[in-house]
Amino acid sequence: MYTMEIGEDVSCYATIKIDESTSLTRESLSAIVEDVLQKGEWNEEDVTFLPDWDTACAARITSIRNEQGVNLVEDMAIDPSPFDAGQALMSWLRSAGKVTKVPFDAVINSAAQARIIEAPKMVAHVGKLKLTGNKTIEAEFECRENATQEELDLAFFQALCNSGTVEYFSK
Repeated sequence: MYTMEIGEDVSCYATIKIDESTSLTRESLSAIVEDVLQKGEWNEEDVTFLPDWDTACAARITSIRNEQGVNLVEDMAIDPSPFDAGQALMSWLRSAGKVTKVPFDAVINSAAQARIIEAPKMVAHVGKLKLTGNKTIEAEFECRENATQEELDLAFFQALCNSGTVEYFSK
């Protein structure tokens, strides 16, 4: 017999009381949250996070093991996770300047899998960057149909960067 472990992501919430004199700045409130998460208590009282089962999503098989405890399958997504698109975006942003880069279309595809946007139909584009002195730089690229101006700009700029070398310098 195999043992299959199934997982779902569930939001959980805890309620604490804070003094009315507490600064409501992001920095101050973040420090409180970090303290609660680290210690599991606030003002010497245990803090318990309760699951909200109505938020269950992202079903997956976390593992399938044989009788010897050997993993045969690990982390197989059954449903898309709404967090995957954010993870792809963060990976893309963090890969700038690295040898192994996350392509921008991976961000678009993960957003479609998470049903944030419709599945992309890719369309070929030609972008032209007009510089002063009547000089024009042209690049071909793909972007999804009905893309936003920002998506087009990013895809075009990525195509420009891939066609040569870009160097950045601090002043």
